Amino acid sequence: MAESLTRRNTLSVYLVALAGNIAFSVENQYYNVFLYNEIAPVPLYVSLMVMITAFVSTITAIIMGAFSDVKGKRRSFMLYGFIFWAFTTAMFPFAAFVRPVIMAVITAILFDSIMSFFGATAYDAALKAHIIDITTLENRGKATAIIEIMTLLSTLIIYGASDL
Repeated sequence: MAESLTRRNTLSVYLVALAGNIAFSVENQYYNVFLYNEIAPVPLYVSLMVMITAFVSTITAIIMGAFSDVKGKRRSFMLYGFIFWAFTTAMFPFAAFVRPVIMAVITAILFDSIMSFFGATAYDAALKAHIIDITTLENRGKATAIIEIMTLLSTLIIYGASDL
């Protein structure tokens, strides 16, 4: 018989996955459009931002995942990562106030890269490894299903909130 996740672990997976996926949804749905519409309507800048932040996220997840394994403090990585992730996500729109335009583009890419660093640290590296720590082979599917459901729910929340 499969062990079930504790109620506390289940709730924490729901909440942390929802918070992380809301931040990812904001980035994936709006940062590119914001850069294009508010800073500079140049597709190359959007492509550069996507390429650079994908690279930053990938390298961060590998390095910080290994670092969180060595330190054994995944919850700290998640806590501080989520705090700084939220702060840097909120900072992104301020890039539109920078002049000249090329500096605004560089600032936007820098802000998105910093945000991606904290997001990859908290979510991709620490949370995903934490799921392995708190589950067994029998109940891991439930935890990963929660994460996937939160991905879809966060997209609906972000699109719903954007109408307001």
